[in-house]
Amino acid sequence: MINKIWGKITFKAFRNYVLDNQARQWAEIKKIQDQIFLSNPIMVLGNLKIYLPLFYVDHIQKTIYQTGNFYEITTLQFLKHTYKRFNNCIDIGTNIGNHALFYCAYLSTTKVYAFEPNLANRNNLLKNIELNHLENKIEVYDKAIGDAAGKGVQKDFSLANTGMNRIEKTVDATENTIDIVTLDSYAFQSIDFIKIDVEGFEVPVLLGSKATILKNKPVIMIEVFEKNIDIVNEIMKELNYKLKYTIEEHNLIFEPAN
Repeated sequence: MINKIWGKITFKAFRNYVLDNQARQWAEIKKIQDQIFLSNPIMVLGNLKIYLPLFYVDHIQKTIYQTGNFYEITTLQFLKHTYKRFNNCIDIGTNIGNHALFYCAYLSTTKVYAFEPNLANRNNLLKNIELNHLENKIEVYDKAIGDAAGKGVQKDFSLANTGMNRIEKTVDATENTIDIVTLDSYAFQSIDFIKIDVEGFEVPVLLGSKATILKNKPVIMIEVFEKNIDIVNEIMKELNYKLKYTIEEHNLIFEPAN
């Protein structure tokens, strides 16, 4: 009897020792992984890599890091499920390339024309393109899209939310101003999807894109500020488009009416 009791005690102690030792080892591994990530903050999402230098503070990058998935994954999965494939996309307000990477990997996109006027975001976008060897698929432009050629200044840019960067027109050209151009000035062809995420500047973007839209008749997804909903709907109706879906409350997807 004593031997049985002693055996149970020693087995329990040994089991606890093993479990405690495993816990310590996993903690050490996690510590090493965190140190490696801090020195080179790259996450693997499926078959893609994404560079997240501001994962600890920026809303978009922190969301990717914490969820281990793409930002606005509900919207992206909806696009994949509903449309299956987009050949040629225009991404206006690309940020670090979250959406553009997804298009290339999961929507069989062969070309993305990416517009990102913010230098910090654009540098991270270029890093993500390089990491995934997508130089031939994603073409980057440092311009802002608007309703006429001109100059603009960037407002509200914050490292805590790099996606909130917005554009205001200006007549005073300085070293910090950016070029505003119309999408129509590029005469893009065979476009089947346009994404617009420009923090309230969506009306000028649409006004400068009418010819491109009428010529290509793409599916269009717009993040629309509440103050702009009525005028956006008017413009899209004028272009013979109808609101088809609303995803995550703010992403409006329009399709040609016929």
